[in-house]
Amino acid sequence: YLRKALIDAGMKQVPILSLNASDMERQPGFKLTKGFLHRMIQAVVYGDALMQCVLATRPYETNPGSTDALCDYWIKKLRENITSASLRQYNKYIKEIIHDFDNLPVNKDVQKPRVGVVGEIYVKFHPSANNHINELIEKEGGEVVTSGLLDFFLYCAMDSTYRAKHLDGTWLSGFFGTLAREALELYRLPYAKAVAASKHFDPLQRMTEVAKEAAHYIGLGNQCGEGWFLTGDMIDLIEKGAKQIVCLQPFGCLPNHVTGKGMVKTLSAAYPDVRIAAIDYDPGSSAVNQANRLKLLLSTMFE
Repeated sequence: YLRKALIDAGMKQVPILSLNASDMERQPGFKLTKGFLHRMIQAVVYGDALMQCVLATRPYETNPGSTDALCDYWIKKLRENITSASLRQYNKYIKEIIHDFDNLPVNKDVQKPRVGVVGEIYVKFHPSANNHINELIEKEGGEVVTSGLLDFFLYCAMDSTYRAKHLDGTWLSGFFGTLAREALELYRLPYAKAVAASKHFDPLQRMTEVAKEAAHYIGLGNQCGEGWFLTGDMIDLIEKGAKQIVCLQPFGCLPNHVTGKGMVKTLSAAYPDVRIAAIDYDPGSSAVNQANRLKLLLSTMFE
């Protein structure tokens, strides 16, 4: 679709850089080296840590703007050091990030309702795609809880292992899938240890545990798009105290409609005190309708 759009716009000379494991869309001048991959994974973990810290701290800050200011400070610092930071420095920065946010002045006398946000990867993470849903939830008095970007890559790696055991995947692809998953978990280990020792942040769940919970309700062979991870993500957030779940989906995303919206009835029966709303995000969708559906769900937070 991107290639066709560029050609139709008269810009066929513009390259598309695609991150994939199937050697598609090769481009001269771009090579995914070990060093680049190493720094990229570190950057993803940094981003996950900052996102989770901001979402868990900002609704409770006693000094308005202090959370965002600390986040901006760390973004600037990490940007300056990401190309040269050693593993020791990486571990140090992760600990310092968690420590700094953990010690920001917050109102400890208030516990706001937790609202889980799940969905298709782009709509879930990009504020422009979801009409700044996190800010809207916080404005309505809720606390956003969500999974990190690295969780999606852990899910993808785990799929290879499952296909090798139960479907048409090869032993070699399964081996590399397991290797990739354990390597990603190793990168995330300093972050996992830091939040486990913190005062305010949720512990991280290994993807194998998320898969185990999801398998009670959906087969792990559902691997198109976000697949079974979408169901597992909802369960994980419910177990972390989210009583309202927002499932974000592009209008034409069939896998999301199956493993997200299609699982609402099943999960609602298993967790009768939880409210789940699937909201379509599409250029043709009305932002007012999206906001109204979200506010309707959020109105149940204080019942």
